[in-house]
Amino acid sequence: ALVAPILPDSVIRWITRSVLTRYMKQLSDLDWPMGDVRFLDEMKSRGESRGDGKAIAVDTAAANEQHYEVPTEFYLGFLGPCMKYSSCEWELNNPNDTLEAAEERTLASYARRVGLDDDGVKRVLDIGCGWGSFTLWAAKKYPQLSFTCFSNSATQIAHITQSAKERGLSNVRATRLDINKLSLQNLGETKPFDRIVSIECLEHSENYELLFFRKRLRSSSSTRDSQNAQGWAAALVQN
Repeated sequence: ALVAPILPDSVIRWITRSVLTRYMKQLSDLDWPMGDVRFLDEMKSRGESRGDGKAIAVDTAAANEQHYEVPTEFYLGFLGPCMKYSSCEWELNNPNDTLEAAEERTLASYARRVGLDDDGVKRVLDIGCGWGSFTLWAAKKYPQLSFTCFSNSATQIAHITQSAKERGLSNVRATRLDINKLSLQNLGETKPFDRIVSIECLEHSENYELLFFRKRLRSSSSTRDSQNAQGWAAALVQN
C-alpha cells in the first residue's frame, strides 16, 4: 500500500514473487525433516533460557480489541466463502484463479499434510481457529472425525457454532479459550487428540517451547507422529 502510488502493480508483483522465491529456496535447503528438529531444539533452548514462567502469548486482549472482536459481518464483505483469515495457495500464471478456489486448495493441502486420512485418526484440535475455515471445511469432508476448535474471540466462536448448526455438522465443537490457558480440562475434554492443527497462529505466540511440548493434548498412538523425532509438532500446520 505504501509503494502502490509510486510503483505500478506489475512491478510490485514481480518484487513480491522474487522475494518469496528466495525465501522458499532457503526453506527447501533446510533438509526437512531435520530442519523441523533443529527448529524444535532451538525453541526448547530458548524456553529453558528464559524460564518456564513466560506466557505462551501476550497482549491477547489487545489483539481481540483490534480485529478479532470486530463484528463478523464486516469480514463477510471481503473474505472468501470459507472465511479463511490467513494466506492461501494461488496457482501461478493463472489470472482466472479465484479466492474461493484458493481457499479450497489450501484447506485440502492442510488436510493432506496433517494426515487426516491416516488410520487411527479420530479426534482433531484446531488451535487459534479464527472463523473456523479449516474446522468447518474438514468437518464436512471428514464426517467420521471429531473436531474441537478454540479461539479467544466470542464473535468467532459464535460464527463457528452457528455455521456448524446451519450445515448440520454434529462433529464440531467450538470453545472460547485464551491460548495461555490451553489444557484438556479447559477445553472441556478428557481424551487426547490424534492431530493438532495451528494455521498462522504461532506468530502470535511467545513461548513456543511451552506450546510445543504440552504433549498431553495428543495421543501417543498417533500413526504419524509417534514414529518420528518431531513429536506432535509435526502435526502443526504453519503456512
